[in-house]
Amino acid sequence: MQKQLNQLKNTQIYKNLLDDTRDKNFVTAFGVQPNEKPFIVAMCDRPVLYVCSDYVESQRVFRAVQSLCGDGALYLPHSEDVLLYKRTSSKNAVYTRNGALYRLLDGFDVAVTCVDSLLQLYPTVDKFRRDCFDIVKGVSYDSKMLARSLASCGYSRVDGISAEGEFAFHGDILDISMPFGKRFRVEFWDDEVDKVVSVAEDSSTSPADKFTVYPLYETNGLSADKLPLVAKLADKVKLSPDARARLSEILSELQISAASGTADGKWLQPFVKSSPLSDYLPEDTLVVWDEPKLLSSRVKFVTNEHAERVANLTKAGEVLPVHQNCLRTAAEAYDIQNKQLTLQTLPYGSDFFQPQAVHNLKTGAVPGYANAEDVLATDLKSWKQSGYMAVLLVSAEDVKFVSDRLAGQGVFLSADPTKDNADGLILPFAYERGFVSHSNKLAVIGARDLGRGVKQTTLRKSKRQAFLSVEKGDYVVHEIHGIGLCEGIQKIKVGDSERDYIVVLYKNGDRLYVPVDASDMLSRYSGGENPTLSRIGGEDFSKVKSKVKAGIKAMSIDLLKLYAEREKKRGFRYHIDNYLEEEFQQYFPYKATDDQIKCQKEIEADLMSDKIMDRVLVGDVGYGKTEVAMRAAFDVVSNGYQVAMLAPTTILAEQHYNSFRERMSHFDIKVACVNRFRTPDEQKKILDAAAQGNVDILIGTHRLLSKDVKFNKLGLLILDEEQRFGVEHKESIKAAKTNVDVLTLSATPIPRTLHMALSGIRDISTITTPPVERMAVETYVSEESDALLADVVRRELGRGGQVYVVYNRVETIDAFARKLSELVDEAKIVVGHGQMEEDALEQAVMKFAEGEFNVLVCTTIIENGIDIPNANTIVVMDADRLGLSQLYQLRGRVGRSNRLAYAYFLYKQDKVLSETAYKRLASVTEYSELGSGFKIAMKDLEIRGAGNILGREQHGHMMKVGYDMYARMLKETVAELRGTPVEEKLYTDVEIDIQAYAPESYIPSQTERMDFYQQLAACPTEEEIDKLQKQIADVYGALPGVVDNLFVVARLKLLANSAGISKVTVKCGKGELTFASREKMMRKEVFDAISDDVDRISPMSGGYGVKFASADFMQKERLLAAMTDFLQKIQTK
Repeated sequence: MQKQLNQLKNTQIYKNLLDDTRDKNFVTAFGVQPNEKPFIVAMCDRPVLYVCSDYVESQRVFRAVQSLCGDGALYLPHSEDVLLYKRTSSKNAVYTRNGALYRLLDGFDVAVTCVDSLLQLYPTVDKFRRDCFDIVKGVSYDSKMLARSLASCGYSRVDGISAEGEFAFHGDILDISMPFGKRFRVEFWDDEVDKVVSVAEDSSTSPADKFTVYPLYETNGLSADKLPLVAKLADKVKLSPDARARLSEILSELQISAASGTADGKWLQPFVKSSPLSDYLPEDTLVVWDEPKLLSSRVKFVTNEHAERVANLTKAGEVLPVHQNCLRTAAEAYDIQNKQLTLQTLPYGSDFFQPQAVHNLKTGAVPGYANAEDVLATDLKSWKQSGYMAVLLVSAEDVKFVSDRLAGQGVFLSADPTKDNADGLILPFAYERGFVSHSNKLAVIGARDLGRGVKQTTLRKSKRQAFLSVEKGDYVVHEIHGIGLCEGIQKIKVGDSERDYIVVLYKNGDRLYVPVDASDMLSRYSGGENPTLSRIGGEDFSKVKSKVKAGIKAMSIDLLKLYAEREKKRGFRYHIDNYLEEEFQQYFPYKATDDQIKCQKEIEADLMSDKIMDRVLVGDVGYGKTEVAMRAAFDVVSNGYQVAMLAPTTILAEQHYNSFRERMSHFDIKVACVNRFRTPDEQKKILDAAAQGNVDILIGTHRLLSKDVKFNKLGLLILDEEQRFGVEHKESIKAAKTNVDVLTLSATPIPRTLHMALSGIRDISTITTPPVERMAVETYVSEESDALLADVVRRELGRGGQVYVVYNRVETIDAFARKLSELVDEAKIVVGHGQMEEDALEQAVMKFAEGEFNVLVCTTIIENGIDIPNANTIVVMDADRLGLSQLYQLRGRVGRSNRLAYAYFLYKQDKVLSETAYKRLASVTEYSELGSGFKIAMKDLEIRGAGNILGREQHGHMMKVGYDMYARMLKETVAELRGTPVEEKLYTDVEIDIQAYAPESYIPSQTERMDFYQQLAACPTEEEIDKLQKQIADVYGALPGVVDNLFVVARLKLLANSAGISKVTVKCGKGELTFASREKMMRKEVFDAISDDVDRISPMSGGYGVKFASADFMQKERLLAAMTDFLQKIQTK
């Protein structure tokens, strides 16, 4: 894009400005409009560091620069001012920041950051640069030195990789997991790198010549010889006994980590060497200051806040006075040796910048042209006559659309900057909003100016894979024996051979040894905590399955009745006016995600058919379900019908009312709301209007289900979170659904397998991608302390925001709120919990939503259903007592705007966390990226999702057999009831007297071995087996003979299973194949195959089977080959 920008003829003023910065150290430009600034810096032909005053502005500028510079743009996030020891931060934040530091050293066009980054300190640039290195094919490395280098960079050496920032050596193979889902495998020949491959999430590989390793640490690290200095400084501080005890605890833990070489974190900043950000910049970098007055105000605020925090935290024993030096002074931040440019809208002086040259630009704003092609066409012609060049910057997919629409107005656009005969230029770069530079005679029109959405690219987030296979310690479900506890893998010698078995503990201490080739009979149990173990043998579990199946059948019959009702004709089809619909969508301020568009099309297809719609729209919190529902409502109202929307709470109804009213305000669509916030007289007027057809969209709580609510011409009923209504309300809803199209919104992710089982019964649309303007929530886990709580609340209130504090003990919640009020004087606190009167609770939350209070102390009632964009910090007390899905849902309460949000999960000091609680809290920080709801709590969300869609009774059935088996039973039952033949699953038992297992020396991690065994057992085709064999060889190296044998057994078992064989036996010199039934054996193909080799193959004398016997079969390879050949011949065509 830079080349195309520089080809634009009407940009000489910008070029003069940038040229001036080569000769002069300090240059200022006045009159520059906000939308013009990114355009100017994108034209610069040397590196630019663009400094904004705050996070929101830096994100806006970054998106604009990125649309013009592509991969040449980078965003450097500032580090949160974390001073408290042992606060665990999101690894993504550290990885993103260090990745940006590496890019600064490696090469970039424009780096965007906020001024906080210049106040902060970084690892010394010499060490950071030294710790960045390439691993290159054909180059020799000493493996011990390489391991030390990776460890010093902050990577952890493990037996098997399960997280980012880890590496493992398997003989001559190095496996390394980099940030953001990048994984590489390096194969050595002696010391030389023989092969480098990039490994994708699905384990597929692609060759590479090299890759770069960069550090993952936050500081240079604290060496043990610095500890006496820290202790000396600590002794000088006068503290209360409690604070002294806290500080002593920190120093003791610091001593341990320093001795082991693992001490890292911002707390160490005053005691280690560091570099300012300017040290990372290339010498010719141009530093651009965006609005120096705002920068100065921000620097003053941050430094004052930091000084106050250090003083308060020092009193609490959390930090030392020397921690004041964690932040640079304003003078130090501005002391940069590079050439500098300030961009200002208004002319004013700066307290840190004395310009040597001043440029005055004359720039105006661009009017909005949404749905106004005629106005734009007139302006384009006028600009051309006045000697202006007009440039339209839109997304690539909109170039043709916009060109065609303007061509209809007699305006010709060109994509070639060198042509003069066009009325304007159109280029495929989705710049958000434009400007008119009168100085250059240049008009730039952005995508949003045209009413076109912008496909923004946010920072890349980690895409770590959540492993769902069985692990040691998991509850599992065996197809026959039921629920047991997996105790891991055990090698057992049988005859002359050794094989691996998965050991499962059952009731009364009985153990089942499952051959690894039969591990597909095991699935991880999902259905609740600590289920009751089944009795081994299968009789008890068989009874349980029968009861569950009966329950499923009863439910399925009801669902199929509903399905039959849905098949009834509506009697008319809705007409979708594409032009009107497009005009409505122009007022959506963002670009709809692909998932939103897909769901919209599915709903439109329902409306345009003559069947009554009953569709569930599923999407995570804040993923844009309401916008899709609005579009459906608009289509229905456009056809002369009314829409009713039912919300479970008064607050949600009010929020939906405000959203719908604003969205429909551009059209003559009347939106009203009935809930407890309306007086009886107001409600009566609204209901009378609805009955007469003078209200198009009526929104409310269960009040809408009252008998006095009548509609003139109701077409669509929208239900928000149907599962949250009571039984009586649900019965009323069922009655209301008659002959009315229904769209149900659900924030609960539905597992894919359940979705498939329900297909054809309930129509389900899913939104799985977040809107691009949402940012991931910065997540911290720490011990509780008054100092931390006060610090967190004070910081959010200081930036004008609001705070949720989740305290889940009703009996002491008021006392806790009083304590918080004493800790933070400026906090205006309101309390809310489930034992309050419903009206009082709603009033409390509404007052918080309206900004009357800035801190809401509440129980987990806020887990669902409150959308307050100004509340961007949440603190959860006793977080270790909550489930993973609860933690995830609570975190989803913040980050609902374009502001950076924070979540703090706290546990009591000195509390020894259980292993489960520790893993749960660790997972919350590791899975902090957007959309991780489908990964982070798969177990919890599966159960919640199924319960919400199918009801509580079915949830109880699921707990008895586990989610995986329940989903399969549901699918089979539905198929049976619909007359689709269901083939009973056949399990083939294989007894082969050969060595077949994966040695620990080949796959060291037991978890990875278990995962491999399950994948192999579940391979449905020979092609999948071949693919897995290649992947295993890629990951762990050449297959040893015993591993190769596993694949031989898998292929034999697959062939036997598809041929109807229930048991395969291979012993020295002979083999047997036992058929599952008489029908399976009595086939022409079987007897033809026997007659082809009648000397060595014959029917068994008892039962239904075939035996292989010959002196030739003393060699097992020949016996296996003969059995494989036989099985291939008898496959059902």
